[in-house]
This record gives sequence, structure tokens and C-alpha cells, in this order.
Amino acid sequence: MTMEETELDRPNWATLTSRHAAIAQGDHLARRFPAEISMLAGIPRIDGDSMAALAEMVAVTGPVGVAQVGHVPCPDGTHDIHAFDVNQMILRVTGIGLADDRLVRLGAHNAAAMLALATMTKPGPFALRTHELGEYWGLFENGELIAMAGERMKLPGYTEISGVCTRPDQCGKGLARRLCRHLVARIQARGETPFLHVETTKPEVEAFYARLGFETRQMLNVHVFAPESPAQPH
Repeated sequence: MTMEETELDRPNWATLTSRHAAIAQGDHLARRFPAEISMLAGIPRIDGDSMAALAEMVAVTGPVGVAQVGHVPCPDGTHDIHAFDVNQMILRVTGIGLADDRLVRLGAHNAAAMLALATMTKPGPFALRTHELGEYWGLFENGELIAMAGERMKLPGYTEISGVCTRPDQCGKGLARRLCRHLVARIQARGETPFLHVETTKPEVEAFYARLGFETRQMLNVHVFAPESPAQPH
């Protein structure tokens, strides 16, 4: 394992302190994306100072999602509203990417349609401006967005594929495979390595990416922290 690859153990922190540092909120103790872009946040280590900074961030900016190797305790003044595990998968082979000129590059003018599709299919946290994190590509039918996929976290040398989703009535047509192969081609053309995350409760999704050539590297713990609700008067 290279020193660079160990940054994948804390991908949220790594992206917020490198290729997405310009839009990050916070400091050397805790950082997050603006809420309208993503709820993802990260800390460099689990210690008193970082946990206190994360707690203050949640209190001021709202819920955050932290993903890294190892359990992250609940910061003071917050509660853990969602905790689950994901398998981190990485693509170490070439030759499976395939650029597809039938796909459409998505942007701000597609933001509402992208959010609607993500809300319907629930591929993971998605906000109105998530598309600003990287390239997003989609497929349309009769003017309706029926499938999309894009880039989210960006570490030195690595880009995450995320937001892969297909409208339920369009499943089984290989649309997700086309989108992923297109993204792989573009990521690898930049000399970067694609990676992604799959919930451990979805082995069929993990198997899909394994057939594309992705290998499971490790498991990450994910926690979504929100401010504690004010105590109700008796």
C-alpha cells in the first residue's frame, strides 16, 4: 500500500484538504462541504480538539456525514441519526473504460432533474449542487432524465464514482454499466484511479462493480451526526 493510498482510509478528509479544499468549510481540525453541495465532512484524527470542532460544525451548519476506517464516536451535543458500513472498491485494471458519445454532460441547468432522480432512487446523499463536485453524465428519454452517474470525492490520484442511479422503469437495460464505463474512461485518461463505495447490505451492487473490475479494498464506517434536539419542557 502506498502512502498516497492510505488517504483512502479517510476519503472525506482527504478530498476536503486537497482537490476540494477551495470549497471546503472549516479548518485544520474539521472540514465539510457547503450543505447545498454535500453533507460530507471529515476530521484528521479522533481526538478532543477534532471532535470538539466537529461538534461545533454540526451545531452551526447542520448534519454531516463522516466516513473513515474505524468507529467515530458521537461528538458532544450531537446524536448519530444514521450509522452503517460501506465497502470501498478500487479499480486497478485498465481496458474496461469506454467513452460513450450518446451520453449527455449534465450541469446546473439539469440540477432539479438530477435531484429528483436521486430522491427517487436513493443512490446516497445528493443535494441540489452535488454536481459541482465533478463531472456528471446522464441519459434522457423523451426529455426526461432516466439515468446518471458522476464524480464526487477527489483525492490526489483518485476520483470517486458516485450518484449512479437509474429510474426504476428503465432498470435492466445496462444503463448503469454504460455510465460507469464512460466515467472510468475519462478518469483513467487523466491518469487517475477510479474508486467507489457500496453499502455492505447490498451484495448485489458490490457484485455488479466486481464484474466491471473493481476490487473491494476495505470497509469504512459511516456516521451521520445531527444536532441534539432541544429538551422538551415538562
